[in-house]
Amino acid sequence: MYGYQDQRGEIKIDWEKGFVHSMSRQGAELTSSVHLPLFTLRLRMPSCEAKEFSAPDGKLIALVEENNAVQAVYQFTSPEKLEVTIRTSFGGDHFSAWRMAVSNDSKGAVEWVDFPQIPLKDKQDGQSCACYWPYNEGVQIDMDLRAQTNWKSQEPEFPGKGSYALFPGMVESQFVAWELGGGVYLGAHDEKRGLKNIDCMPVDGGVRLKIKTYAGGDFGEDYQTEFDTVVDFFEGGWMAAADIYRNWLDEHLPQGLLPVDENPALPAWYQDAPLVITYPVRGIHDMDEMKPNRFFPYENALPRIEELAKKIGTKILVLLMHWEGTAPWAPPFVWPPYGGEEMLKSFIQKLHDQGHLLGVYLSGIGFTEQSNLIAEYNNEQLIEEKGYARSFCLSPEQKLLHSHICTGQRRGYDLCPMGEDTEKIVTGEIAKMAAAGIDYAQILDQNHGGNPYFCFSRSHSHAPTPGPWMTASMQHLLQKAHETAPRMLFGCESAAGEPYLPYLLLSDNRFNLGWGFGKPIPIFAYLYHEYLSNFMGNQVCAAWTFEPDPESLAYRLAYSFSAGDFLTLILTDSGRITQAWGDRQFDLLPDEAQTLTLLKNLASLRKEKGKKYLMGGRMLRPHTLSNVPERIFKMCSPRNELSAPCVLASRWQAKDGSIAQLLVNWTKKEITCQMKGADVTVPPMDALLIKE
Repeated sequence: MYGYQDQRGEIKIDWEKGFVHSMSRQGAELTSSVHLPLFTLRLRMPSCEAKEFSAPDGKLIALVEENNAVQAVYQFTSPEKLEVTIRTSFGGDHFSAWRMAVSNDSKGAVEWVDFPQIPLKDKQDGQSCACYWPYNEGVQIDMDLRAQTNWKSQEPEFPGKGSYALFPGMVESQFVAWELGGGVYLGAHDEKRGLKNIDCMPVDGGVRLKIKTYAGGDFGEDYQTEFDTVVDFFEGGWMAAADIYRNWLDEHLPQGLLPVDENPALPAWYQDAPLVITYPVRGIHDMDEMKPNRFFPYENALPRIEELAKKIGTKILVLLMHWEGTAPWAPPFVWPPYGGEEMLKSFIQKLHDQGHLLGVYLSGIGFTEQSNLIAEYNNEQLIEEKGYARSFCLSPEQKLLHSHICTGQRRGYDLCPMGEDTEKIVTGEIAKMAAAGIDYAQILDQNHGGNPYFCFSRSHSHAPTPGPWMTASMQHLLQKAHETAPRMLFGCESAAGEPYLPYLLLSDNRFNLGWGFGKPIPIFAYLYHEYLSNFMGNQVCAAWTFEPDPESLAYRLAYSFSAGDFLTLILTDSGRITQAWGDRQFDLLPDEAQTLTLLKNLASLRKEKGKKYLMGGRMLRPHTLSNVPERIFKMCSPRNELSAPCVLASRWQAKDGSIAQLLVNWTKKEITCQMKGADVTVPPMDALLIKE
């Protein structure tokens, strides 16, 4: 047993048996009693078989300690010959930093490595741990609640799912953290920002923080991590954990990521933080009969758009759904638009004449074989004639399998970003949209965070296993999109993954997912708000978590605004405000008068005295509020109900150094609470900005 410690904490490692024995901070034990392998790795063989190797199964053949660092070498000889070297340093900027190298004397390809594996307690003295995860904007996981939902930890596999815990994807940042008394941070400080499975998962008697790095290895090729995986300690909640990552990020920004006021890629209208209004032009929800509704022809919406713009006092970004001339949610082809190009161009021109904008939803880099919504839209013959299957993602066995994405709306395949046809198809459709005058396209709906799906093809120009090539290829594809349409703005579903931030500058941030298995926390805004904003998104999952309630939307608008997002309204086919896309219960809709009053007040604050804080400001830790009343919402998820604060707070530093705390009261009653020992009264359906 070997022990390593400094003033921050202590860790004991059994190198011979290959596991972390214990880890403590200030004398308090943090780990559970279960023994996890120090590392696990997978080889993918030319036969397609997957073989896994763990530290306890290897033979420790060397152990060298020198200058607060240790190097341990494990040998595997049967049936494949490998040597795995773990290099760990202690002290310095962080408690410990870990790297791995694999000397591969086998025919296999290193597919992934998973280390260090450290078991942590899930409960202590009747209290459960908190896990902070940069998933879908940020969530504090309730591990007991998560175990009862569909959001359980899953091993990513082929064909992929958008909900997998992959970075850069639905996980936007390269860290995860745990807190139970003391806090433990696990972060990958990887400037190349390669593909990783980042999660907090249950293990026997506890939980573990997980960073599995996909190597993208070739057959018979050695592999080494070229970055530190950091284990560190913190206390004081999720922002203290995020500060460790932010300190690294500030010195290692993705290439091309610029502050809002310095970014030439951002159009002038971005500074106006337009209100996003989204609705379909066919049907009333995604699985509906796709007949034209009251918003078709497109110009039928103009009176309602202008009415809302005047009542709220803001610029509008109209974001259309079910507008594609092919079939709704049937990528990659969308053009011409439903009803024809001239009809849409006329609508765009009239929106522009009124000072508004037009955006469209797309559905990512998939390839539709058969639409399930428009029976006559079938591409089987086209795929055969054009040979498009050469660009589809393949399984490890080199099989072409149907995608698991949007199977209710379509049957089809995932496009590989390095497929022969992918770039031409994507940029071709974008060029048509740009020529029509479209201002914004959420081009990567379903490719959450901008991430592509696994491809094991041996005929594409990439490694036969997933890995960093996926990040690099999507960056290239998004760069080509920008070159094709430099005046258009692009986004994705969920907040954009870190390496894609320079290209996806306004994304559909459905933070509300977090209430299904914990609570949302604005990690994304805390790390990246200086460089871009998201919009609140069509809130589709809110229809599956919140029971219908006239004040649910007001609460979510307040949360989104306090996190610095652009706000969003979803309209029914009759033009009424609804609580979320996908909601089919229109008998209990939001209170429109309350909603519009709240939006008017928030829009006024944002474009006037709050602008320098909420447009490119840096989020800080807010001052604590006390005596804040709460409102109970009934939930569809296993949590049954949610207790929501009636005043939400965030704190911002503008570029000129000034600081202000934002308080948002989303209820119909005036509320007096306490901040820093003083009474603060927040008017109903309004916000205060308190400068320091």
